[in-house]
Amino acid sequence: MLAFRIAAAAALALAAAPHPSIRAARAASALQGFKPPTTSEMEKTLLQRANQARREQGLSGLQTMPALERAARRHSRDMARRRETSHLSGDGKTLSDRLVAADVFFVESGENVAFSETFVADFIHAAFMESPEHRDNLLFPSYDRVGIGVEHVEEVGYYVTQAFIRGFEFSGDTGSERHIRWMRGETIRLIDEIRTESGLPPLERLDRIEVLADRLAALSLKDRELPEIPGAFGAAHILFLSATTLEALRGELKTAADPFYRQGGLGLAFGRDPDHPGGTFQLALILLLEKGFGTMSPEEHRELLLERIRDVRRGRKLPLLRLIPRLSREAERMSRELKRGGRPDRDIPSDISGYRIVSYVTQDLLRLPDFLPGRLESSGAREVGIGIAYAGDRRLPAGQFWVTIIF
Repeated sequence: MLAFRIAAAAALALAAAPHPSIRAARAASALQGFKPPTTSEMEKTLLQRANQARREQGLSGLQTMPALERAARRHSRDMARRRETSHLSGDGKTLSDRLVAADVFFVESGENVAFSETFVADFIHAAFMESPEHRDNLLFPSYDRVGIGVEHVEEVGYYVTQAFIRGFEFSGDTGSERHIRWMRGETIRLIDEIRTESGLPPLERLDRIEVLADRLAALSLKDRELPEIPGAFGAAHILFLSATTLEALRGELKTAADPFYRQGGLGLAFGRDPDHPGGTFQLALILLLEKGFGTMSPEEHRELLLERIRDVRRGRKLPLLRLIPRLSREAERMSRELKRGGRPDRDIPSDISGYRIVSYVTQDLLRLPDFLPGRLESSGAREVGIGIAYAGDRRLPAGQFWVTIIF
């Protein structure tokens, strides 16, 4: 009997009678001068069979990657040393850990591992294809690169690793200066495309803003404390985003299509963080208000804050809140009472008693209180009312806002 074991998301053990090709191989091995294929030749055949299977499904082929191949071979040697098939290395490292150690950047990753007594690569590939988990890895549409490693142990058999990744959208070195310049150009193109669709001119990028935005992006990626935005820039909205692909950015950049913003700057940094071990772009988009708070109408104040609240919900993939006039009228009343120094929570209509009510005072309408994003993210609300009272004088030239949000 021939034993063949493979492991993926769930370990799987298979036993099968010798395949005809194996019987032929064994017979041939008895002939004088026969040499079984080298592990390199087996790796090449497994790659050919994998790409043939993908082409039959209308998928693009997998490209080899030297760093990925080295990682796969290293894991196969580790399994051979332990005489064990596993997705964990001997020191407990996962595939993601091993890819990071090999300096491989990736958007998605997957792995097939196997042990076989036979050197017949066709049989190894067939066994992978007969296992749903392993077949899914081989035919996963997003994967575009693979590293295959085969290690032979005399009188024991062959240990096989197939490491798959989806790489970043760039033909050169991931994370290089050229890659960052390419991503900056593509993101600016996307921002301007979104603005054009909304009937707005392209974003006017200011060099001094982009220098600051680059610094903010780098500090944010390292989870460092962020500096204050200089007051000379006026009221500014800063949008921080982590993204591995361009398509992931489109929905997050809708704020750039707000008519309140005409100028700004985009900062980028690339690296790994705990949420993105394979690497990510950290973006800092600074948008400057076209006119100061004091020259805006109450309706513009409300729209500005509403968009800021929706940014929080978008970041968590939550439904956007609908602005309800009835709730906004009550919120306006409460904000005026708050501005007068009264008790805004008095005489609340009974039909609003089931809503959350948040009131606060701020000089920056674009900066939400620290406690508010968490409440907005955890709330199952679908409706919102916003009330804002504003006053500006010589003591507070930028103005002050008394805000009430009902949701």
